[in-house]
Amino acid sequence: MAENNIAFITKQTKIVKRSGETVNFDANKIYDAITKAVAATNEMSPSQVLTITQFVLNKLDVEFADCAPTVEQVQDTVIQTLMDSRAYKTAEAYIIYRQKHSEIRDANID
Repeated sequence: MAENNIAFITKQTKIVKRSGETVNFDANKIYDAITKAVAATNEMSPSQVLTITQFVLNKLDVEFADCAPTVEQVQDTVIQTLMDSRAYKTAEAYIIYRQKHSEIRDANID
């Protein structure tokens, strides 16, 4: 469950997890993930995080108007939006966080 309950505007209702399961989409999880990356960089303000999150959602609404995005597609969109916004340090922190969690998942499979 997401840590915040901010009312973002999005048409997304579902997301496809890594397991292939389709679940309800929670935009606050994107906000929380960006907030955690920003905590490592202090590169933007809370209001900028809100704006970036909404930009991500807008892109997802266009790119995935007819289907549910996968977790990886959402993460790729977050990174691209951070880069487009010139939040390079935050994008790097997000990528590192994503890689560490991938390694943890891989270790748990073995």
